Amino acid sequence: MQSPQPGWKTFVGSPLYLSGAAPADGPPERLGILRGEDGKRTKSTWTQKYSLGGQYPEGKWLRCDYGVMGEVSLAMRLPDEVKECTVVGKKGAHAGENEFQVTCN
Repeated sequence: MQSPQPGWKTFVGSPLYLSGAAPADGPPERLGILRGEDGKRTKSTWTQKYSLGGQYPEGKWLRCDYGVMGEVSLAMRLPDEVKECTVVGKKGAHAGENEFQVTCN
């Protein structure tokens, strides 16, 4: 998203809460979220592990999605030597909001 041109005013009617976080195969515009291995799950928390061995020609990325449908994504490239990430998710205070703890080694 780019800043609006002069004369335009920005308004966001409701917040876009963090809804998802996961490693991705390549930059965010490729929409390449990887499938993790399901781990421990309770009514309000869940864990997924991602094995990141192998070739990633466009790099390994961590992508965070905001909004119920992932309307906005923020991503950063992970170091090439990362071999595994664990994502622990927890339901947030608002509908569609989640909290995440991400650990990569």
